Amino acid sequence: MVKLDGMDRTAFGTHVGESMFAYAPSVSQWQPSYMRFPHRAVLEQKLGTSIPGRSLVDADACRSAGAPAFTFGEVSVFASAEPPLRVAAHEAAHQLQHAGIADDGGLGAERHAAVVAHVVSNEANAISTAGARGAVGDHSLHRYTEVPIELQKPGHWDAKKPVRVSEDGMMAVRQDEPAGGQEAWADPGLISTASGTLAAAGSVLQLHNGAGTITGTSPTGKSRTLSKIEPENTATKTKGASMELWADCGRSSRDVMGAGKGTGGGDMVAEFTIGGKPVLTAKGTDPEAMKNEAMQKLLGGSVADAWKKYFSMTKAQRAEVDKKAGINKFAAPGVGGGFTMSSGGANYPGATTWNFHWAGVVMVSGSDRMTLENYATGVPDEKNSSWDFQMYGSAARAGQTFYEQHKATHEHGMEPTVLPVKPAGP
Repeated sequence: MVKLDGMDRTAFGTHVGESMFAYAPSVSQWQPSYMRFPHRAVLEQKLGTSIPGRSLVDADACRSAGAPAFTFGEVSVFASAEPPLRVAAHEAAHQLQHAGIADDGGLGAERHAAVVAHVVSNEANAISTAGARGAVGDHSLHRYTEVPIELQKPGHWDAKKPVRVSEDGMMAVRQDEPAGGQEAWADPGLISTASGTLAAAGSVLQLHNGAGTITGTSPTGKSRTLSKIEPENTATKTKGASMELWADCGRSSRDVMGAGKGTGGGDMVAEFTIGGKPVLTAKGTDPEAMKNEAMQKLLGGSVADAWKKYFSMTKAQRAEVDKKAGINKFAAPGVGGGFTMSSGGANYPGATTWNFHWAGVVMVSGSDRMTLENYATGVPDEKNSSWDFQMYGSAARAGQTFYEQHKATHEHGMEPTVLPVKPAGP
């Protein structure tokens, strides 16, 4: 589903399994008149497969849902009989997901549909992007938290690029590239609070209310006016888009989290949970050592035994271990903490594989987190202004976590591990 205008979700329900008829003005007035799927010939050529399901036009239902289209089960509902190709491609991707003709590539249903729509709109075909046959997807109504350019307008998240908006509308990050972007906005009070938390942690990063605002309606229906975030590195005495920090992700993140104090060094610890109690790894800076220690403490025996036991479990069993421990897609560090991803498993053929990645968390609102990340260039001591803000959601929303999105790049192997980290104490 492509979200158009925010509204109170309680107005039309949010639970999986609700009938799409709830979105029509009146159930008794619903008279389905199915039509040929919009842009079918072009879509089937570019997707390399026929489009399953049915489609119909119901402008009132789409208006109630706040979207130009939505897909529920095997039915796609459009506000008009001739929607833009991108809108039709987005709903076609959901049809393929629901029928098990394509999987989401680890992106989650909504982000996968957005990628498919983008490729269909800009390239010759999207056969590889649509993905291979997978398990039948859930039939819930899908929503956007990322507002595409064509749905932006003055007063509605007018970022001129796709923009990711937090669930409560208190944060927004422009998507200049898959890694995020340098344009970010937040509630003025939230900016001040986050900056104070970072300062207390010893971070070199300060956040200021910059010039410019962005307005819009949150996914929960609240009208928001957010201030542009102006970051400042007190160690390099640079700020804004010209702010410089270490290119290396580990060094830049340790400075952001407060361990480096401008040097890019400092010891970190990973924090996870056993039996409801927090457990810390030994001090260090090696993500692989941290994940091995964590797995050994979680499952016992030698490191090799612990990993063997973990990978002998079903996916559901492993997810339960992850959830109880607060790792992988359940990692949820606070401001002044961060994520570390250690690559693992077989490499994806043809993909560049990095050994790890770090990201410092600079703001949290609700279950959404904003990070500041940079990427190594091969020059260990380089500082640059190529950093990005990015936003991640919780495990409650498929495909939106730090773990899922970085795993989906195929740059960290097929079985990476993500741990929440923070600076080591004295």
